[in-house]
Formats: sequence, structure tokens, C-alpha cells
Amino acid sequence: MHVSAPASDPALATLPVDKKRKLQHVHDGSFNALGEQGHRLAREEYLKEQGLRLKVQAKLDEKEMALHEMRNKQACRDKKQADELDVMKTQYRNDIQRYRQETFTAEIENRKLRTRLTQRDITINQLECENNDLRMELCNLKAINRNGHSQAPVTSSRGGPTCVPDKDPEVHSHKHYPHDQAPRENRMFGGFQASEHYAPGTGKIWPRKYGSGANWDLGLCRIAFDTDKTCIDSRCEFRHHLLTANERKYIQLLTPFGPNFLRHIDSCTYAKVMQSI
Repeated sequence: MHVSAPASDPALATLPVDKKRKLQHVHDGSFNALGEQGHRLAREEYLKEQGLRLKVQAKLDEKEMALHEMRNKQACRDKKQADELDVMKTQYRNDIQRYRQETFTAEIENRKLRTRLTQRDITINQLECENNDLRMELCNLKAINRNGHSQAPVTSSRGGPTCVPDKDPEVHSHKHYPHDQAPRENRMFGGFQASEHYAPGTGKIWPRKYGSGANWDLGLCRIAFDTDKTCIDSRCEFRHHLLTANERKYIQLLTPFGPNFLRHIDSCTYAKVMQSI
């Protein structure tokens, strides 16, 4: 009796074409001889093929799972880095905003401080101006009032000064100070106005240089007294002869300018003497 393998057998349906043909040939030609044993062989072949296929599929599934995990980890790392970058950007923007605010606040404080310093300097300047005006007014009053200067007697030779001028140089060099005790051997330069024009560095030594004022102007030639040269200008209208003893004594009292002036003109005179030797 010939028995063929059923067409719906799953072992044949899932096998490749060449395997199907081989098994079909076995079923068609010798199924009766083999019987149940042939069916078991076919079933065993099918299970082997299926086991190999399942192993391959398992390996593919394992690889896909590993790949999926790697992608998931990478996505997590990317998200973490993106979050950290967002945090850094936010912190950076906050730092910039804070720095700008602090800079703006510091600039405001700096401007306020500069304003206060300027106001302080203005106040100091006003006080100094007021103080200078008061000093000038005091000097003016002392100069005008002959009784405002010291009347301390001094020892002098006949015709010399008999009192010490006011000790304040701003007073005894004031234009209104009378210098009523000053020696008057040379009166020609009181209120004298030169008729010639003199170049810078020449002409007259201003009385303030030796501590005096307009009321005791000795008319000293700058070249003759203030340098180590001799004035050779025939048109010079100012004084060339030396100071008298009484004039030197009075100038010595006009501190601090007077004593310095005497030392200077003495050094100039000594230099002229040495040049003539």
C-alpha cells in the first residue's frame, strides 16, 4: 500500500525547495519502505534547520537589542549634554546680566563719588578764595594803616631805620605800605616811569624781589645787580651804584625776600670782581 506525505505537513512547508524535492522524492519513492522512520527523519531534519534558524534569529535579536541599548544610552548622553549645555548657557546669560548690573551700579557709584569730590573741590576752592581775599584785605588794611606794623625799635647807625617793618611779606611788599622808616638817600626813583623800552631780562628789578613795594622803589638795574655782568647800555635809566649801608640794613629786615636778595647780589658782585682780576 502506497502512502504519501500530506501536503500540509509543516515540516515540508518550511523547508527550502531542494530539501522539499528531496523529501518529496523520499516520500514518493520509499515512504512505504521506511514508514514511520522516514517521517521521523524528515521531522528531525526540519527541527535541525529550525534550531539553526532560531539561533541565528536569537543572535540577530541580541545584536539588535545591544544596538538599541547603545542608541538609548547615546540618546541619554546627548540629552544630558544638551541639558548641561542649556544650564551652562543659562548660567552664562545670568552671569553676563549680573556683571552688567554690577558694572552699571559701580558706574553710578563712581559718578556719585566724582560728583562729591568735585563738590568738595569747589567748596575748598571757594574757601581758599575767601581766605585769600581776607588775607589780601588784611594786608591792605595793615599797609594803609601805618600803626598796623610793628614798632619794635632796632639798633642802627645815624640815619638808619628805627623800627622793624611788618613781618608779613605780603604786607611790607604791598603797594600801599608806606615804609615810613626806610632810608631815603635816593628819592629819584619814587614813582619813576621809564621812557625807554627794555628787553626781557633787562630794565628794573621790581621792589617785591627784595621785599619792598611801590613806596620804597630803589630803581635797581637788573643787569648791574641781578647778574654777573656790567651794564653797558648808555640809555639805561636805572641805578647802577651800590646800595648804602642803611639800605642794606633795611632790606635785611624785609624777610624772607630781603636777606636772600642781599646774598644774591653779593655773589654777583664777587663774580664781577673775580672776572676783573
